[in-house]
Amino acid sequence: MNKNLLKLPVIWLLYVLLHFAYKWFPVELFRLLGCPEESVFQHMKMAFFSYTFVSIGEYVLHFFRKRKIRIFSFVTVRMISTVLFSFLVFIVWYIVPLFFGVMETAAAEIIYSNIILAVTLLMTLTIETQLDEIRFRLPAFIATASMYLIILIQFSVLPFVKAPVELFSVHSHGADVHTSCDEGNAESDDPHGHDHDHDHDH
Repeated sequence: MNKNLLKLPVIWLLYVLLHFAYKWFPVELFRLLGCPEESVFQHMKMAFFSYTFVSIGEYVLHFFRKRKIRIFSFVTVRMISTVLFSFLVFIVWYIVPLFFGVMETAAAEIIYSNIILAVTLLMTLTIETQLDEIRFRLPAFIATASMYLIILIQFSVLPFVKAPVELFSVHSHGADVHTSCDEGNAESDDPHGHDHDHDHDH
């Protein structure tokens, strides 16, 4: 629990610093790591990077203090925790707006968001403590690393390009789009809207 009491405020502080980093220093590095716009994606991304950086720092401390750790287990657990935290930040935050609507004032939203940040960090760190007791081996490491890298790539690319599919937008599947287009083209072939098959019957 002592470890959690230390990590929680450090991750929290780094998350807050990343939130304002792009406003203070509008450079591409902080577009990647920070919050250039207020969106669900940007906050999930900041959670991901803040937890990642603190986990790296935690490993460095273990290294210099010459503490023995199981490398596959340590890295696997930290990758799981990072991904979990980045999604919990959104999932837990959304529960109040889902039933009661959005906050009416910026101050209320800031207070609420920080409470949710603390709660989700506590959830993640509690689960992490239990996972640290498990001995993960190479297959679990590979599976977790694949998941982590997929999410890392998305968080690294999407700040610089338009998302192909928005999180809550309604979109058509590829086949549906082509079908609609084909139907539209068929209707437009005859400007008078005649049924050609019917004309041939006569």
